Amino acid sequence: MAGKTILILGGGIGGQVAANLLRRKIARDHRVILIDRKGGYVFSPSLLWLIVGKRKLDQISRSLESLTQKGIEVVQAEVTRIDPSARVSPRRPSRDCGQPIFSTNHPGRSGSGRRRAPFPAGAWRS
Repeated sequence: MAGKTILILGGGIGGQVAANLLRRKIARDHRVILIDRKGGYVFSPSLLWLIVGKRKLDQISRSLESLTQKGIEVVQAEVTRIDPSARVSPRRPSRDCGQPIFSTNHPGRSGSGRRRAPFPAGAWRS
């Protein structure tokens, strides 16, 4: 039986953790593909240290290509639509990308795709 293809959309912390965990847990005949439009990642909590001169950009960023050493395929592309019957269609390259992983509990996203506040309006007021 041929392995499955698992597609992870987004190379942020969640996408990288999911890709690494899946690659360690599933058999090598299954493909793990991570799609990210930038191809690199900046650890945003460390931007403060960059601003005050305590870190350099190369200390808080990395190329997603480093994941290929672990057996994770990385595709730099922008996903322009998701069609469940035809699978995911990134802008480039055009290919069958297998089973996507979706983050359904993403703050600031509603089911309609419209942005909403991740907390009730005025919740921060005392």
